[in-house]
Amino acid sequence: MRFRFPSLAVALLAPPALAQTFSLQVGAVPGQTPSAPYTEGTIFVDVEGDGDLDVVCANGAWGSSTPYQQQVFINNYPTGGVLVDESVARLGVLSIVGSQVVAADLDNDGDQDLVFSVRTSQAPRLLLNNGSGVFTNTPGNLPVTAIPSWGIAVGDVDNDEDIDLAFSNVATGVARLYLNSGSAVFTDATSTGFAGLPAAGDPQDCTFVDVDRDLDLDYVATNRGGNNQLFLNNGAGVFSNSSALLPADGSAYETEWADCDNDGDIDAFYQSLSPGSFTEGYVRNNLVPNGTLTFTALPGNVTGTNGFDDNEISFVDHDNDGDLDAIVGSLGAPQERLYLNNGAGVFSYVATGFTGVTDSTLDVAVGDLNGDGKPDVYTGQGESGAFTDRLYLGNTAAVDTLAPVASQLQAVLASPSTAGPWVFRAAIRDGVYDDGVTHVSAVANYTINAPNGAFPGSVAMKDVGGGLHRASMTNPGGAAAVGPGTTIDYSVTATDREGNSAASATSTLTVCGVEAYDSANPLLTSISTVPTGGSVGGNLTLTTSGAPLSSPGILFFSLGALDVPLSPTGAALIDPTLLAAWLNFSTDPAGGNVTVIPIPPNPAFALATVYLQEFVVDLGTMVVEAANGVKVVLCP
Repeated sequence: MRFRFPSLAVALLAPPALAQTFSLQVGAVPGQTPSAPYTEGTIFVDVEGDGDLDVVCANGAWGSSTPYQQQVFINNYPTGGVLVDESVARLGVLSIVGSQVVAADLDNDGDQDLVFSVRTSQAPRLLLNNGSGVFTNTPGNLPVTAIPSWGIAVGDVDNDEDIDLAFSNVATGVARLYLNSGSAVFTDATSTGFAGLPAAGDPQDCTFVDVDRDLDLDYVATNRGGNNQLFLNNGAGVFSNSSALLPADGSAYETEWADCDNDGDIDAFYQSLSPGSFTEGYVRNNLVPNGTLTFTALPGNVTGTNGFDDNEISFVDHDNDGDLDAIVGSLGAPQERLYLNNGAGVFSYVATGFTGVTDSTLDVAVGDLNGDGKPDVYTGQGESGAFTDRLYLGNTAAVDTLAPVASQLQAVLASPSTAGPWVFRAAIRDGVYDDGVTHVSAVANYTINAPNGAFPGSVAMKDVGGGLHRASMTNPGGAAAVGPGTTIDYSVTATDREGNSAASATSTLTVCGVEAYDSANPLLTSISTVPTGGSVGGNLTLTTSGAPLSSPGILFFSLGALDVPLSPTGAALIDPTLLAAWLNFSTDPAGGNVTVIPIPPNPAFALATVYLQEFVVDLGTMVVEAANGVKVVLCP
């Protein structure tokens, strides 16, 4: 494409374009004339499913009730085109005072839907994608509640595989939590999920991210009128206040969370770390290797040009060295800024990071827009100046050749389900991290090691926000007799938008619980033993029926199984050479019995396997009759 020369002012500010990592593309953003809208939020998302990233903007002026049309710019760069303004064609007439926009698959149909927060006293807007990038406004899917909000957190907080939402709330300071039914119909769960949590002072941005490495999404709020807040999730979408763990930060508009030092836990990069200043700063999470969730403020870890009034932070590995560098969207002088990470969370200002343009950036989107394998940057403009959004191509950034990393694979020790779904989560990081978005896809690969063979399967993982992906594995077909003791080996293959791919290590889960089993020989007894329970700290209950009436019996415990016919009836289904214990009992006048065996609450007993069988003496014939066997694999 041909480039126009920038204005004299821009030319005087900027070194030669090729010297910049991210070079301004003058006039590349459509929809800016005759007057550019006031852009509060911007994201990269593939709206029409063609494999490239498009641009969506939330438009609405701070302190004003003037509505703007929200915008969608379709990306034709990879096919030799440019960005094309298709806002009305894609969104319809959506004229609101927008403050932020997020994208996620809210109705579980495989495409990306949109949610806009609104700065005035109106309810947020939910727009569902028809799969081709045409959106339908669905006001009935959200509670009819006005939430003047600057931020939206998006992710699955209750581990049901659908995407939930939270909104910062300027009116009351109490964030609102909306849980998804699975079909993009939301219920206000603030009174339960956020019960008793403190209000924020002028809340700004918010995000769901796994701060404590338990593979559920916690809530972090950035506040302009006080310290940031941290609410930890119990795994079921109920949050508790742990804000006291965070360092004091004064007045902040943005905090970005990601693994900045590659140690496996989530750190923070603060805008305005020091109280009463505009200084950016790094906050290290000490969970790894200390084992305790604490944070250390390290303002000296951000060196070089600093201390300006800024609004946005995003992460990108611009030099392809495996760690995340920081981009700061500046509200004023000197320009957008790039900070190089040394891999240990020390960030140094890169003077040649951006073409030197002084403008009022309110938000930043990062990703490969033109398909050259290098990260690009879009900046949303407002508050002052001409409000002209800008596109910077990463012309001298490094091509992304590094595969994503599964930094944490949930170790699911056991499951009582014999049919699935067997669920696990994985934390995956890559060279882009922006408000929980990584642009990574993942597949769970697994093998069911059943008695009749090994049966492989695979399933696409759901991106559930904050860099977490969730797999729901089921029997791929063919695996018979899945029961206690069956093992399932599973791993993750993660792929980024450049096609870089890598597999994780393999973990194994074991199907636990109880099952009755019988002889391969014809059943020659009417005694039936039905087991229930079988968890550590619980009970194992054996319910017997069909035995000789009012007769003595004995229950044997063995560490092994056999199948040896007995004369004249039944079969021995436990290994007598591996007997561990026995228990005497008597049947009732109806030939039944219930035996309750308490299991000690010792975690070391998890997945222990034992085989049981009952024998009853028929006092009329003095024949010993055998019941079916019972296999127990203790659940944790």
